[in-house]
Amino acid sequence: MQNAAQSLLCPPEHLAAFGAQAWVSSLLRIEAALAAAQGELGVIPADAAERICLLCATPFDAAGIECAGASNATMAVPLVSALKAKALPQDLPFIHLGATSQDLLDTAQALLSLPVLESLGQQARALLHTLRGLAVANARTPMLARTLMQNASVTSFGFVCAGWAGAVWRGLHAIERARPAALRLQLAGAAGTQAQLKAATPNPHATQGVRQHMAQALGLTEPSDWPTHTQRDEWLGLATAVAVFTGSLGKIATDLALLSQFELGELSFESAGGASSAMPHKRNPVGLAVAKGAALRAPHQVASMLSCMAQEHQRALGAWQAELAQWPELLCGAAASAKALAQTVASLQAHPSAMLRNITTMRSAVDTETADTWFEPNLANDAGEQTLALMKALDK
Repeated sequence: MQNAAQSLLCPPEHLAAFGAQAWVSSLLRIEAALAAAQGELGVIPADAAERICLLCATPFDAAGIECAGASNATMAVPLVSALKAKALPQDLPFIHLGATSQDLLDTAQALLSLPVLESLGQQARALLHTLRGLAVANARTPMLARTLMQNASVTSFGFVCAGWAGAVWRGLHAIERARPAALRLQLAGAAGTQAQLKAATPNPHATQGVRQHMAQALGLTEPSDWPTHTQRDEWLGLATAVAVFTGSLGKIATDLALLSQFELGELSFESAGGASSAMPHKRNPVGLAVAKGAALRAPHQVASMLSCMAQEHQRALGAWQAELAQWPELLCGAAASAKALAQTVASLQAHPSAMLRNITTMRSAVDTETADTWFEPNLANDAGEQTLALMKALDK
């Protein structure tokens, strides 16, 4: 459940995607897809499959199932019980046939992740589009480069934007590469061997057919031939990519916050964010705070998930449940960060005159040779050429 503090860094609409109602709806959708696929392939009677699918479309007590799930370490147990309680006696043997609790929960988590990942991708692409535009428009705009928090030389604002754009582009592609392997249908049965499903039909091709039908119906990747109940490398590949991407957003937010400080005045934002409770002159960069806040939490969230990889035998005790609990916060934080940063950067205003003023001030503070070697505004031209080349590279 989301608390008030969580809502500061992750809007309710993101965490609601993993709420009790969403979980129960996804679990029912999976049970319906399982029955439909088995009915289509003759594993169970077609009329029983039709009745089970209709039953899965009826209302269920999501809050009650969530509460009962706490006593069973999984919502799958009370959900299947609730489903069977509504079913006709002759259909009971065909409900949840060949599946196990983790099959349902792993598949449901993949389903629930899809819309949040889509939202993250949309916001990341919007952010990338804005950064690319800023990079090209400011390719040769002189600006101080800072290293170790000190003035170092002259770069261009466009080159800085290109660096941010590259990180967003790489992070987005890393997530997209990891998605297919991670977002799989899980249907391996109680011990991962698919033995129960295989025993339900003499057709040797039915097991694979059921899995293919279900994956297509649910919009997920077909299951791997490798057992994945306790082999979590592909899932953690996606989690790690999301965490790294969130870290990149945090780096951008940090730079933007520093460059928009009054002392520098090189950037500002039309929609800066929130007001101060005590100082009416302040406009706090709330979007940057959200982006950086998510970046600060992500390493610990993904570390928690990585620590769950040392799982026991074919089904884990505690590690699986801990992973299920941690993933929504990591993913929703990343999506909220991308949204906040995309909105903030869309209102960004660069101030070349302030950038040039800061260069001039630095030139006056050093000797002539140093000023001409390191703080000549025309040095931005070289950075500009590199900026335009980098932006072309993103099109490939």
